[in-house]
Amino acid sequence: MSIFFKTLVCTCLPVLAWTQNGSLLDTLELKTVTISATFASEKMPITRTDLHAPALRRQDFGQDIPYLLRTTPSVVETSDAGIGFGYTGLRIRGTDASRINVTIDGIPLNDAESQNVYWVDLPDFAASTDQIQVQRGVGTSTNGAGAFGATINLATDKVLKTKSLRYDGNFGSFNSQKHGLNYQSGILKDKFYFNARFSKINSDGYLQRSASDLKSWYVAGTYFTPRMTLKIKAFGGHEVTQQAWSGVPAQYINIDSLRRYNIEGTEKIGEPYPNQVDNYRQTHVHAHLTQQTQEGIAQSVSVHYTRGFGFYEQYKANQKLSNYNLPKPYIIGNDTITKSDLVRRLWLDNHFAGLIYNQAMKGEQINAMLSAGANVYIGNHFGEVINVVRNPAQPPVRFYQNQSNKLESYLYLKGNYQLNDTWNAFLDLQGRLVNYHLEGLDKNQRDLAKSVKYAFFNPKVGLFYASEKSKLYGSFAVANREPSRDDLVEARRAELPKSERLLNTEIGYKYLINNGFISANFYNMFYNNQLVLTGQINDVGNPIRANVPKSYRNGLELEMNWKPIEKLSISANASFSTNKTLNFTEYRDNWDTGGQDTLAHGTTNLAFSPNAIGNLILNYDVIKNKNHEFSVQLQHKYVGPQYVDNTNNPNALLAAYQQTDLKIFYNTHFYKIKNLTFKLLINNLLNQKFSSNAWIYRFTSAGYDPRPDDLTARAESQNTYHLMGYFPQAGTHFLLGISAAF
Repeated sequence: MSIFFKTLVCTCLPVLAWTQNGSLLDTLELKTVTISATFASEKMPITRTDLHAPALRRQDFGQDIPYLLRTTPSVVETSDAGIGFGYTGLRIRGTDASRINVTIDGIPLNDAESQNVYWVDLPDFAASTDQIQVQRGVGTSTNGAGAFGATINLATDKVLKTKSLRYDGNFGSFNSQKHGLNYQSGILKDKFYFNARFSKINSDGYLQRSASDLKSWYVAGTYFTPRMTLKIKAFGGHEVTQQAWSGVPAQYINIDSLRRYNIEGTEKIGEPYPNQVDNYRQTHVHAHLTQQTQEGIAQSVSVHYTRGFGFYEQYKANQKLSNYNLPKPYIIGNDTITKSDLVRRLWLDNHFAGLIYNQAMKGEQINAMLSAGANVYIGNHFGEVINVVRNPAQPPVRFYQNQSNKLESYLYLKGNYQLNDTWNAFLDLQGRLVNYHLEGLDKNQRDLAKSVKYAFFNPKVGLFYASEKSKLYGSFAVANREPSRDDLVEARRAELPKSERLLNTEIGYKYLINNGFISANFYNMFYNNQLVLTGQINDVGNPIRANVPKSYRNGLELEMNWKPIEKLSISANASFSTNKTLNFTEYRDNWDTGGQDTLAHGTTNLAFSPNAIGNLILNYDVIKNKNHEFSVQLQHKYVGPQYVDNTNNPNALLAAYQQTDLKIFYNTHFYKIKNLTFKLLINNLLNQKFSSNAWIYRFTSAGYDPRPDDLTARAESQNTYHLMGYFPQAGTHFLLGISAAF
């Protein structure tokens, strides 16, 4: 631990902020003190969508953040359990979560090793969120791992002038329920503010044995003067979820009575193993100190620390005991055995910390920010055998351990320069250094010793034009990104995977119409050495990826918002794209030879990249006055067909699907209740049957047909099979929400 703190002190640099109106302190909008370093402002040439507190509260039914973003352009959300609780994820423009940079008040949230965001670790965080900005494409320079398809910035609760206590409750299908309390102190003695939240969520899930038991909390205190703000907050979550990572086996997905079957835990003969769970606790501590040094200049320093600790438990059948560091020979009675069923726990114990320093300058023509930061990560991975079935008295035995250290530092300068009344120029220059060291043995007793270093330069330029009715922008950006831990550990070839590079061009236009707007955005994302999905997964559901020399995404995103009459609003967006990898080569396992067959496919579609995504939202305000608000909203979503791997094989095609949701919202005032809200969500109103996600592993075998022994196995052609799992989403189901603010 001493190494950790020494590294932190020596490497972390002093996040700054600047409010939207140029003043350091606005007691109603203190959130801007810590977030504008990563949020894109109005006159930046960035493709983005902004969601604010009123819309978030209407849409929030306790599900994870991906489900709040489901109707934004180019987003596809998915849920392992099938209803938005437990493990959830999203893709934006076909890019997976490991390529989407996420920050909370400017602090990186992505896991330093996998580069993923596991929303299940912070359940109900939307209840403490005041604003979400989704930047599509490379976006502006941000803190943490490089954005390689999108950026999601979250801002926590703003300061409220008056005291408030709010209860949020949800009840619904599959025994889903949420209870949450949110307290706001109001401004105390003109310089203090305090707020806190506690939430508990439970759900059985749609898939069998996919239940979630989730707890989360948030507490923050703020001290402010006219020229200084200090905000300290701590938040965290504890999740215990039954594993549904492997989904429904391919042989069952089209059988109505079996399409909820969860294969996890079924290695145990008889009843599935009941404690096949993921159990993880994560705690975050952030501190932001901001000061206005002189007129038009401000600076800030932010310190952050994240502690994660937990395990996932697995029942494994017929395991070689020699692989688990168990005593040899293994004798039970008069028998000497070499194999047994056993239960193992795979642990992760990690620390992530850093400091970020920003200096902002705002003048009549220029708005600039200089940012520097460093993060250090220490991760300890280890596994224990907690039970040998043929000898329950066997004490826990540690059978592997490895440790990783990652140090990341970055420096960027970005700003807008107002050329004249209508034109703004944008420049953003970022340098980033990454040093990653890995040592020890993994669960397969492989030596993981590796040390890699990366140095990246990421420039961005753009122009923004605004007139009374029109807005036009164009930008070009370069992004570089290091491989993840799994990329380095699971690489198929002897050489290490290469870093990736993205060249991103965005051209957008927005036109204001009476009571609304229409907009269009064209994008080109050209990749060098993109790490793409092969379709295969490891035993924790993480994909195995390999570099492809050239690939691209071209797309057109259309948006419209219009109120044809006072009570009716119509919102719609549609994304049309072409997503290709050039000269794709598949390496297919050959079970007869023990080697791999090489198949050249030429130009193919990128995995998990539907060519069309669309959303239509109709909202009708039945009543809207100062005492009552009653509205009905109909949402319809379409996601086109998408391949699960990059081979264009029709057996790996996930069918297109549509989903219609109905939402009813009512808000009033009652006695001492400031706001009393009832919400009803009927998901999948038309009871459509579809899967939003899947995995596949293809192989050749002339001597063995796996179908009788493996429910995930299907035949493609002579001697060619695949293993495949689907993640079906629930049919018609509901959530009823009740909220009362005092």
